[in-house]
Amino acid sequence: MPARQPSFGTPKPRPYYYPPLNKCNCGPFAGNLTRGSTRGSTGADSQFTIYRKYKEEYVYTLRQIRIAQQNPVTPRKKDYGHKPTIPIEKAKEMKACLLSDPSHRHISFHHLPALAPELGLQGYKYEAIRSAFLRVGYRRRVTKRKGFSDDLAVMANRLAFVEDGLTWRSS
Repeated sequence: MPARQPSFGTPKPRPYYYPPLNKCNCGPFAGNLTRGSTRGSTGADSQFTIYRKYKEEYVYTLRQIRIAQQNPVTPRKKDYGHKPTIPIEKAKEMKACLLSDPSHRHISFHHLPALAPELGLQGYKYEAIRSAFLRVGYRRRVTKRKGFSDDLAVMANRLAFVEDGLTWRSS
């Protein structure tokens, strides 16, 4: 017996819909109607009267109501564009504050507005603070880690220390 094909792969063809004859006075199946006989029953006249009724009753047009439904209640805020920058005078003052005490150098830029309120950085973000320091020439660098020595005497001392440590008791 052959395997059954899944039904979700190909869509079923839809049968053509024929509108009922002589039920409406519009479209290609309207029959022998003249322009004068359909003048009073066109959808355009009734549609304009509906628009007029809405305008008179609600003071707004249907289009204004639809726009109010589709758009948010409060206006959208502008969240793009150039962010505020720190003035160069304030950046120099920040650099002097950081260099005044060696412990200040370890403060993260994220925590700087809270830990140094006298600088007035509460409205600025991390990137603005970092770029202001870069503009005045203050850079934070990480030193390269010191590796093991290549000197044979130092290597022999390290090996002797490790071999001696193997005999230690853990107590």
